[in-house]
Amino acid sequence: MDGRFEMKIPYSQLRFNEGDSQVWGINVERFISRRFETDMLVYTPRNESGFTSRFPDLVGIEGITPPARIEYLPYVVGKSRIHSKLHPAIHSTPWK
Repeated sequence: MDGRFEMKIPYSQLRFNEGDSQVWGINVERFISRRFETDMLVYTPRNESGFTSRFPDLVGIEGITPPARIEYLPYVVGKSRIHSKLHPAIHSTPWK
């Protein structure tokens, strides 16, 4: 059985340092829910560490520059103030 998978990752979401040539580590993982099975390109024995250090190298990436690392997050701030002169009922409460 042969399979193929393609995925687009927005360039603005990639984080890497500037350089003439890039070497990235890569890993592929899939989960088969009916078998509760996880398959990965990188094999790490259960009693060993070093998961990311085992990633195969993706080479041949040249002539790219890091995208701008500016993101905007809009938000709203609110404030409320009650003036006791305008609301005389405030003076009659036990919580002053």
